[in-house]
Amino acid sequence: MTVGEKIKTFRTIRGISQNMLGELAGIGGTTILKYELGSQNPKPDQLLKIANALGVSINVLTDFDIETASDVLTLLFKMDEQIDMEIDGEKDTDGNLLPDTICIRFKHPEINNRLAKFAKAKK
Repeated sequence: MTVGEKIKTFRTIRGISQNMLGELAGIGGTTILKYELGSQNPKPDQLLKIANALGVSINVLTDFDIETASDVLTLLFKMDEQIDMEIDGEKDTDGNLLPDTICIRFKHPEINNRLAKFAKAKK
């Protein structure tokens, strides 16, 4: 996902227009449009303003490569250190989780609310 796509996703989750995001960030709405379309990339200071206006960490908007299962697991382990996560699923007769049934739950209302909005926006 590009930086512009991430901006659009978080803006949509927040339920605000490009112009409103621009106002909150002190950036023109047409500039936000250009970022979202990928025709222009935000400079670090602009990206920080956008992240603050969206109420997210700038790290969420920056690009980082997640190419392997190991990369995903590293992020999950880091998330588990920071927030209360629960991993659950169906179990076999020995009590081991069945891989195809595993789900992750967050015991954090704000995260759950934002994930619900993200899931809706993704459809």
